[in-house]
Amino acid sequence: MKTVYPQIVTSADMLKSTIQLEQLIQKLKQNNAGAAAITNSRLYGLLPFWHALHAQQIKAVLGLTVNVQLETGIVSLVLYAKDNNGYENLLKISSSIETREITVLPKRWLEAYKNGLIAVYKGESTTELELLSELQMIFGNGQFYLAIERPNGEKMEHEETIIQYSEQLTIPITAFHMSRYIEKEDAFAYEVLNAMDQSLKMNDHTRLKPSTDSLHILSSEEWSEWFFDAPSWIENTERMLNSCNVSIEKSASIMPKYPLPETKNSKDYLRELCEEGLNKRIKEITKPYVERLNYELSIINQMHYEDYFLIVQDFMKFSKQQNILTGPGRGSSASSLVAFSLNITDIDPLRYGLLFERFLNPERITMPDIDIDFADSRRMEVIQYVVKKYGQNYVSQIITFGTLSAKAAAREVARVFG
Repeated sequence: MKTVYPQIVTSADMLKSTIQLEQLIQKLKQNNAGAAAITNSRLYGLLPFWHALHAQQIKAVLGLTVNVQLETGIVSLVLYAKDNNGYENLLKISSSIETREITVLPKRWLEAYKNGLIAVYKGESTTELELLSELQMIFGNGQFYLAIERPNGEKMEHEETIIQYSEQLTIPITAFHMSRYIEKEDAFAYEVLNAMDQSLKMNDHTRLKPSTDSLHILSSEEWSEWFFDAPSWIENTERMLNSCNVSIEKSASIMPKYPLPETKNSKDYLRELCEEGLNKRIKEITKPYVERLNYELSIINQMHYEDYFLIVQDFMKFSKQQNILTGPGRGSSASSLVAFSLNITDIDPLRYGLLFERFLNPERITMPDIDIDFADSRRMEVIQYVVKKYGQNYVSQIITFGTLSAKAAAREVARVFG
């Protein structure tokens, strides 16, 4: 039997774990892992996790840890995507929590997004029968499990109660263990990280210490020893994780469409705008300009990026009409005559000998990336225009992930030690 890991929190969950993907993969291979689940509090780090495990032929299970407001109280659940429909619902749940800045998921949202999900509730000493019945009503049989943990291999006081409720409601029990660091020796490093997360010093008496020093990646021997009297729980865990089959294969990018009447297509309309714009910007259009424009448009058409350029020129046109200050263009997009013709940039690439291939190259397929500067005080007007024209559900701002560089880590560690 291969080892399975139902609850791994990675360092993509900022300051919640010291587990980095490269070291995790090595440990999972060493432990002959059959399946492992990422269960961060947001879906950060999920794609690299899936692809890295998939490459090593280890089943990657996609999970999310959420707090839910039930009628009987607030509970913490681990939700797993059973299929691609469940994965999409995990995305909706994570996005709902993030964009609305809430910490607890309302019950009605959980009910709306439950399809394709498996829920696991870690039984606690305060668990009531009504609470478990409520969760069972939401998910039904086969989608809801109870979990029992044994920190350092020791039985918890409330185990017998959980077993009794499990039998009474016919809810299967799984063996559970949360991992926040790779080796047992990493416990102190995690405690320091936890102090950083609380913005407190190590000697601060108000600091909440980790409840156990066994949040490491368990070996198969530890799983067997810690749950020696309940092999069926381990089997249930393995069965549950192996029932999760999400495929996130890398596919072609789905580009947005620029709204045009049925009588026009984006390819012809882009050429029309470029020729019109170039005539306005260049007094005398010589052969090199004609050849360069034709070349760039052929590459853009070949890579199906016409709509991208139309959308960018659209909000740039709006900005100029509203007298919103924009930059002249920077980065590789300044080497595009198409961008210059559309008034996206103000730099004539032929005049300065700039190579279009630095921006788009059919031999190296990458997404077009036009960096544009807007006046800080009026940037939101541009975003609101795009949202209004294309729809709120079709517009997203890019997220930046916080990380700790070596210098920042050293400074933070020094601070928590005073």
